[in-house]
Amino acid sequence: MLVSIIIPVYNVEQYIEKCLDSVLGQTYRELDVICINDGSTDNSLAVLLRYEAQDSRVRIIDKENGGVVSAREAGLRIAKGEYTTFVDADDWIEADAIMEMVAANRVYQADVVACGFWKEQGDASNAIFNGVEAGYYAPAYLQEHPEDWFFSYTTFREPIIGSLCTKLIRTKLIQAVHRKLPLSMVYGEDVVAVLLVCASCNGLLSIPGAWYHYIHRDGSAARQQRGFPKGMYRSIYQLLETVVDGSVERKKCLDAYMKMLLLEQEYEAFSSYGILFPFSKVSKGCRVFLYGAGLFGRMVHRAIMRHADLSLAGWTDRAWQSEALQQLTLNPLSDLYKAEFDVLVLALLNESLCREIAFDMIQKGIPEEKICFVENKIMQEVPLPAWVTST
Repeated sequence: MLVSIIIPVYNVEQYIEKCLDSVLGQTYRELDVICINDGSTDNSLAVLLRYEAQDSRVRIIDKENGGVVSAREAGLRIAKGEYTTFVDADDWIEADAIMEMVAANRVYQADVVACGFWKEQGDASNAIFNGVEAGYYAPAYLQEHPEDWFFSYTTFREPIIGSLCTKLIRTKLIQAVHRKLPLSMVYGEDVVAVLLVCASCNGLLSIPGAWYHYIHRDGSAARQQRGFPKGMYRSIYQLLETVVDGSVERKKCLDAYMKMLLLEQEYEAFSSYGILFPFSKVSKGCRVFLYGAGLFGRMVHRAIMRHADLSLAGWTDRAWQSEALQQLTLNPLSDLYKAEFDVLVLALLNESLCREIAFDMIQKGIPEEKICFVENKIMQEVPLPAWVTST
């Protein structure tokens, strides 16, 4: 069975060799490797041409710069494989990646195989897996249980990783879905494509392995960009609204996903709901100690610093010493237990994890009444801003 691997390439001459070596070194040999040079201005194309001359499985598309959606679409138009996966040109995959996904799917013949990945930044490396249990999910089950593939409005968690790079997808399906995306889309293209695929797939297989290595680079403009025009959020909402199809459950999933997206990227969208939404214990004059330095934590930190009636007593994170957080001014975790503050805000979008952390902090002497975190029931009750849902 032939598998197509689509690799958009833009100004990655220093990384593309490692990527291609990992792809062409797969133990699964029946590959159709499509590299799309998306208007690179460095020597990326020269590197691609050298690999094309050395391996007949490599095909190159050389086009003007149009962005990742445009590049992937160009690759999908000529894909020959029965299944297709994607690799970013500055990432790499382990030698057995394709073999493992193909082998796992031999019995089920699902349209989608979903695995985990390794997130690497500096010396730190963490494995991230799907939120749903490993196993096969039949079409009828997916239809009745959107929280297991769309977005969980009860736990506020992502059940399936929103990346095309951790998926093996039947080519005809991803071709049909991907052409629905605007070529100009610069954010959310992966998660939208994944959700559209899951909504119409003939079976989904979640497997526990992780063979894809996502390399977070501080200098990558695409991966550092934060904040987008309001029209972008509206576009994402409208694309995902097409899979709701009158389902109350799917609509709840969609609204929950958009709220999560706004909290991480456009926190000010909820500014009218409270002095520091959704942390009800925070009031004017509060000294706030902030825990959490992820996307949401950084948004909350920015809001605290901008608010004239709030003061920051400290900011820390479980991984405060990690290389990934060195650019932030974080306190040692131990400062949390010595500082004077009125409210401790746990800025994590995972209520169950927050409850575990809060329990541990209470055991170490922090008063329970000072701790607050995001409660899912509050997020369910708050409506989306009209500018997201309006046509």
